[in-house]
Amino acid sequence: MLVLLVAATQPVEGQDNSPKPAVDSKPTDQAMKILSGMTQFIEATPAFSVKGNAGGELMMNNGQLVEYGTTFTATFLRPAKFYLSLSSRDGSEATMVFDGETITVASSVNGLHIYDTTPQQGDVTESLDLLSRESGSSRELAYFLTEQLTTSLTSLQSGFSLGKSSIDGVLCDHLALRSDARDGQVWIERGDEPMPRRILITHRNKPAKPRFWVQFDEWDLSPEFSDSMFKYTPPEGAEKFDYFSE
Repeated sequence: MLVLLVAATQPVEGQDNSPKPAVDSKPTDQAMKILSGMTQFIEATPAFSVKGNAGGELMMNNGQLVEYGTTFTATFLRPAKFYLSLSSRDGSEATMVFDGETITVASSVNGLHIYDTTPQQGDVTESLDLLSRESGSSRELAYFLTEQLTTSLTSLQSGFSLGKSSIDGVLCDHLALRSDARDGQVWIERGDEPMPRRILITHRNKPAKPRFWVQFDEWDLSPEFSDSMFKYTPPEGAEKFDYFSE
């Protein structure tokens, strides 16, 4: 997952004479200091809520890339509770809830409500891993919201700072990162609360080089919530379906 390269900023082949930052063969000390500061801050924050937008590209049968997008709200109470709500551009909605003992996945589209629940013992990270396996989706975004951030940094092959940049009026450090198969960019808020504000990733080794982006619009590091947020009650008429494998 993660990286939208805006067409207006892409160089035209043979016409780009602008200076480019030097790419080291390994992450620079400055980039790692900024990135590590973000990971340590998030890992030390047991409860938070964040709202934002995410999107990416899918390849159609004719080879054409089309963009999809969704808005989301995520609330985490670590080590073992989370609530995720997603609203896609097509009007469909999805909810994922973990209460420390069970995970529920629910979806609503055109007035039809479906859901499935499975027992789950473990923490937030293990539960997100389970959801990733069941859906076949990538875990990369979840790394920015769980305790696996520091571990994930070991896969970086290069990284450097592009200097300061503003995301919706928030001054950030703009980093360019590379692993064996992905190119990434991260905008990290400057100051005492270094949260990620925007993430973009491109899969270099896939034929279409699909890209995925996330923008974190509202962070709340002291969220108010009740235990009922982490309990799913199916609405009247909701139907059970088999989402989780046996």
